[in-house]
Amino acid sequence: MGAILTFVLGALLSIPLSVVANLLTPKWQAYWSKRSERIRDSNSRKHRLFQQQMSRWADHPAELTMYVLRLVSLMIPLLGIIVMEGVAVGVTMSSPDLVKETDSTERRVLATVAVVLSLLLLLWMGQIMRRIWMVTSYVQMIRWTPDPEADAA
Repeated sequence: MGAILTFVLGALLSIPLSVVANLLTPKWQAYWSKRSERIRDSNSRKHRLFQQQMSRWADHPAELTMYVLRLVSLMIPLLGIIVMEGVAVGVTMSSPDLVKETDSTERRVLATVAVVLSLLLLLWMGQIMRRIWMVTSYVQMIRWTPDPEADAA
């Protein structure tokens, strides 16, 4: 009886649902088309701004150096935090006499949280290093790319 009811219910609902889907498809396509145009325009604007910034840094290497130093200065405190977390976890896990108030489960939870935080901070540092590499390599590419206007003259 359940299989027959499911079949009848599916047959009765399939026609109205397909009609609704056919009516909504043009509106849905228009929405996605407009959305993708906005995203494309936004990305092209961001790309133009990025290229302008890279060209400016290629012409003014001191500004590029200041930007890279600012990014490196962001990484130094992160590295310090990671080292301090490592020391704290090492002391906590290796010497239960120093931390008598906490039992082994609390120490394991503390160590796990510290390891997860350290990994997140390392990922953040990796993103900063990736940004430094990307910017410097792009500026190098701009510097070493021959100028077609100069070759034509």
